[in-house]
Amino acid sequence: MRILVCGEGKHEIGMPNKWCEKTKDYISVEGWMQPLIRAIKGRGIDFSVRRRSDLILLPKDRLKVRPLPVGHGAKALMAKRIAVVEGFDAVVFMVDADSTDVRRWREIDAEIQDGFARIPQEIPSIACIPMSASESWLLSDSEAWLLVTGNDAVPIPKQPEKIWGERDDPDADHPHSLFARLCDGCQAPDGHALRLDLAQKLNLETLLQKCPISFRPFYDALKAA
Repeated sequence: MRILVCGEGKHEIGMPNKWCEKTKDYISVEGWMQPLIRAIKGRGIDFSVRRRSDLILLPKDRLKVRPLPVGHGAKALMAKRIAVVEGFDAVVFMVDADSTDVRRWREIDAEIQDGFARIPQEIPSIACIPMSASESWLLSDSEAWLLVTGNDAVPIPKQPEKIWGERDDPDADHPHSLFARLCDGCQAPDGHALRLDLAQKLNLETLLQKCPISFRPFYDALKAA
């Protein structure tokens, strides 16, 4: 199965052209999305990735799509178009909700679904929208943190999808800040490698239980693809 994965940056989709000093060559490094998708769908997947910032509708394309989808819809449209043209079996489009308001999550989902619907070809097109921020999913499983950091007392939030705070306040409970503080407490570097390791260890049942609003729809859609 060939899946096109679209996300924000290296934490989500990895680094397809990372220079390796050991091999003196470019290598492909995954983000947290690939192992999570693989855990749901199985190991026989060939991934290709695109950054959302690289999904741009050219002026000639804009003339063909009137009116343009609002919000994230235009990027979702472009992601599906690439997937169709390049013969992928499915496309996954990821964006943080950046909110704990369920209504906002539904708005973003509707924008993405509208973008997908503008391309008539029927291929599985899946929205991945972590509530709050993607760190909320990675903050769901204390056993995963134990396996990765060796710390059996990480104060995992009871409702990761509901954590929030000022983004620039390191002492607030914004997912980025809380994630960073837990990393400090475990003496583990906050970065791409830790997120990837956590994603490889996450228990899907725990994630479904702790993040039912945003993870369950993603899980169900991907499972059915």
